[in-house]
Amino acid sequence: MINIIEHNKKYKYRSLFNSILFTVLVICIFLASRIFLDTPIQKLELVGLFQRVNPIQVEEIFSGVLGKGFFSIEIRSLEARLEGLDWVDNVEITRRWPNKIAVRIYEQIPTAIWNKNSLLNERGEIFIDRGNNHFPELPNLFGPEGSEFKISNKYFEIKDSLEKTNLDLDFISMDERYSWLISFSSGPEIRIGRKEVNNRTNRLFNIVIPNLKEDFNRISYIDMRYTSGFSVGWKDIQEDRLASL
Repeated sequence: MINIIEHNKKYKYRSLFNSILFTVLVICIFLASRIFLDTPIQKLELVGLFQRVNPIQVEEIFSGVLGKGFFSIEIRSLEARLEGLDWVDNVEITRRWPNKIAVRIYEQIPTAIWNKNSLLNERGEIFIDRGNNHFPELPNLFGPEGSEFKISNKYFEIKDSLEKTNLDLDFISMDERYSWLISFSSGPEIRIGRKEVNNRTNRLFNIVIPNLKEDFNRISYIDMRYTSGFSVGWKDIQEDRLASL
């Protein structure tokens, strides 16, 4: 009986020893391979069309990367620093054995000017909050702070309809009371109001513009704030004309 117990104890100790030995060997192999594979970075590959991203700023971020170990560089930290640069939308950094890292930079795409000073991307996000002198072709969007996503969504909703009319949009605005205005570069101001905004904009593009587009240069404003119609303010006539659908 005593021999059986002693045998079991020896078996348990041997199993425990073997487990510890195996774990230590695995760790040693992992550390050794990591040291062996952690070769110095010697090449940097930049991918992307740099139209507005400053390449000097990109080079400064990677100035301390060359010469570091393949696994020693902190990818996420580099991506965060790059994404903090003006005009950088997204960044992908990958390691390429044995001594190179590849960096792909996606630039922001400006789609509108926000409150005369900032730029919005295609997701309705502010990414440049100063200056827009280089983008006179972009439409202007106006609204209270924090409403840029809502107003840019409205712009994207009517963008296809705008392109079909061949009219150039001057601005879209929404005030603090949620009242909407649309203005064309060579046309009237469109008063959409607060209610039934979607229905009124659909009526504008499906009925009003096709029928009045040729007279836009003579129209001061079009008021869409009617249940089943609209009114027209003519530049050369003082009285409004009420059109019913």
